[in-house]
Amino acid sequence: ETSGDNLAGDARAMWAEALRRAGGDASRVLVRATSLGAIAAGLLLEEGARPAALVLIAPVLADSVVERFARDFHGRLAGWYASSAFREVAAVDLAEVIQSSKVPTLLLAGEDDTLLDDQDREELDRAAWGGGWGLYPRPGDHIRVSLESHAVLRDELPFLEARVPCTQAIDPG
Repeated sequence: ETSGDNLAGDARAMWAEALRRAGGDASRVLVRATSLGAIAAGLLLEEGARPAALVLIAPVLADSVVERFARDFHGRLAGWYASSAFREVAAVDLAEVIQSSKVPTLLLAGEDDTLLDDQDREELDRAAWGGGWGLYPRPGDHIRVSLESHAVLRDELPFLEARVPCTQAIDPG
C-alpha cells in the first residue's frame, strides 16, 4: 500500500536486493534517488548502509516537504493546514546523515525548486562537499528535474565515471 509509513521498509528491501545482486559487496552499489527517495536514502544511511556513492536528484527534506508541497501545489491555506495536521515524513536529518556517513554524494536540484529553501540548499551542499562534490543547480522546478531523472543526467557523468567503471559507456545525448 502506498504510504509514507512504508518508506523505511521499502528502502530496506531495495537495499537488500541491491546487495544480493552485488554479491553482498556494498562497494558495488550506487544509490540513486529522486524527490521523496532522498528521504528513503537518508534512512538507509542512518541505519548504517554504506553504498559506494549516493546521487540525490530533486531531494526533499522530511521535516518540510509536506507543508511546502501542499503550499506550492494547493495554496497557502493548504500549506498552513498541512504543517498543523501532518507529521514529518520520517525522523531523519538528511544533511546530517550525508555528512556523518562520509558516502560520496552528488545532489542535483532545480534552480526554481520551491521544496528546498536557500538554507536547505546550503546545508545539503556543505554536507555533500565533505566528500568532494556538493549540490549542483539544474534549470527548472521540482517536477521538471524529477522527470528528467528518469535518464542519466549529463551533470551526473563525471561523478558516476569516477565511481562506477561501466558508466564510461553511457552517452545521455
